[in-house]
Amino acid sequence: MDLPRGLVIASFLVSVSLFVGGEPDPNVCIPAPPTGEGPPLPKLPTQYRLRIEANIKNKDYSLEMQEYLDEPGNRGAADTLSRGFESHTSYDYKTGQSITTVGDRCFVANMSTTPFNLYGFELVDGSPHIGGINDIFTFGGKYNETYIGQEYVRGILTNHWQNCMYIESRNQTYLLDYFFSIPSHKTAGGGAEIPVRAVMNGTGQTYVPGPGGEPIPLPTRHSFNHIYDFFEVIPGPVTEERAFEPPLGFVCEDRISEQPFPELFDMDVFNVGVELAVPAPANRIYSIWEYYNYKANIVAFQYQPWGVGEPTDPLKEVHDYNLGLSFQIDIAKSSCKVGPIPVYTGEAGSDDGEHVYLRSISSFLQLGKVNWVYEGQSIRRKIPVESWIAQINDYDAGPGMTSNMTLEYFFANESWSSAAKFHHAVNHIPVALDVSYTIKGNIPIPIKSSVSQHFFALNYDAFNPYMTDVSVCYDSKDSKELAIDMEQKYIFDVYVQNSTNSFYFGVVNSLAKAANVTASRISSPLAIEGSSGLMTIYFKLLGIPPVQGDVVNMTQQITLDESHQKLDKSINEGLMITFRSEGQIVDLPVARKSLRADFVAPVTSGGFSVGALVGMGIGMFVLGVLIAVGVVFGMSRMSKGPFSYKTQE
Repeated sequence: MDLPRGLVIASFLVSVSLFVGGEPDPNVCIPAPPTGEGPPLPKLPTQYRLRIEANIKNKDYSLEMQEYLDEPGNRGAADTLSRGFESHTSYDYKTGQSITTVGDRCFVANMSTTPFNLYGFELVDGSPHIGGINDIFTFGGKYNETYIGQEYVRGILTNHWQNCMYIESRNQTYLLDYFFSIPSHKTAGGGAEIPVRAVMNGTGQTYVPGPGGEPIPLPTRHSFNHIYDFFEVIPGPVTEERAFEPPLGFVCEDRISEQPFPELFDMDVFNVGVELAVPAPANRIYSIWEYYNYKANIVAFQYQPWGVGEPTDPLKEVHDYNLGLSFQIDIAKSSCKVGPIPVYTGEAGSDDGEHVYLRSISSFLQLGKVNWVYEGQSIRRKIPVESWIAQINDYDAGPGMTSNMTLEYFFANESWSSAAKFHHAVNHIPVALDVSYTIKGNIPIPIKSSVSQHFFALNYDAFNPYMTDVSVCYDSKDSKELAIDMEQKYIFDVYVQNSTNSFYFGVVNSLAKAANVTASRISSPLAIEGSSGLMTIYFKLLGIPPVQGDVVNMTQQITLDESHQKLDKSINEGLMITFRSEGQIVDLPVARKSLRADFVAPVTSGGFSVGALVGMGIGMFVLGVLIAVGVVFGMSRMSKGPFSYKTQE
């Protein structure tokens, strides 16, 4: 039956492509031009939100709908409650797709081939377009409405129009009655002459489903009677969040992505903070700070464990992928545990279940392996965001276990700014990540849960090198305290004071490269400027940890004495401390032949301890993709750790 498209959902219609000959049913009505006089027809809004109660009287059931129309924006949507089931259907005429979600299922249809679309379908200059408002309502001058008069509907005085419709292809004849509030009636939504009720009475061809589900006409007819009551009719732009988009969290097969996943910023060095919310049965909120240095192949994170049986002191972990070692440091006790990097830690990848490597950013996001689909806009923490969703199946979640995960990444709208955008022109700032997952395999029953993570203080600048300092894990026999002088004078206030993190970060990486050691073997840098203006940098050079790591393609490390000699040679040949200051690369020369191990640090107020800067940068960005799996099995990072070796405790 050809019902007013703005009033019903697709399940109401028996849309038949088969042509059925016939004539209008004279027992119902005969289409004819309008008769008599009446007020002008109401002008229908091209944008609105309204609620409908549909009573399908001849089938003895009813349903409710919330409709959203934006004809200028070429889109429409509807929420439906029918027989206890809720569904949402969005009609995106830019992609030509309608997307319906029911429960946890999603259905995608091509509107150009679908027999019925709630808001119609037409081609305008070859492009899909929503139907005109008069066609959507089947109301307007071309439908030959006859004015019947005024009558009360639900206590509202209305103007009543009626027309006779005959749909030849479906052999349907029906009277369509519309009731609009009179112009003087003050409506709740502020609109004038809004629809109050529509009634359909008629007869139509009877069909039964064929072997393949196709409709087969019978030589009989049936009567139908539908009543549609309109409530909360609010004309004008629709302001409800995501009214025209499918609900978040649905991976819809064959859905067209309107925008590609954001292009990633060059994230060689970054840090970011994360608040991790783990729902029932855990009902916990964790905070973790994470630091990534891809140039040095090292990551670090700091957190405060809590819970029954958990350590009470803040912990810092450093994973050095040059050594394949994890250093877990109790900050308050200055104690350390050292062992191989756990295979199933968040940022680690492993091809054989034994040896690890630091995963790339694209690997975290499974770029090129999964299909990231644009979900549209929403709000997180009062920030307008855009999100993308992807499904990862059969992901290795541990020995004998796999996980199916749905990932949703939320990025701040490009109109919003941040330090990362101001300093580095990063247009898409990560705001949140939602992970839903099911773990199965070597466990009694599958585990199904979700985790929400919010990102804070994303910083692409160099971070405090204290975060990768592992000197507490070495004793005096495995380290040397050294000092060097800078060639230029009176540079402390210019560079160290104004670019503290970046300067010390440059010191560690420049000295490590010169000594041919991993950056974790340069620790505790401290710059002091004496009264003569000469700046001296004190630091520790560490030896080789007496623990075997588990990294793939382990970097061969030279001994403490060999690295000392190598560093001395590099300084005498002309070594530069390279770092970034105020957006510019700075190279400061080290005084030749200034490396020494016998010295007494002068006492001066110009000194600046890098250790005092703990906590300036915070974070975990890409690690959040997989940390949900770790949460289920006890949050190993928040526990005493899986470390089996110790060099000092």
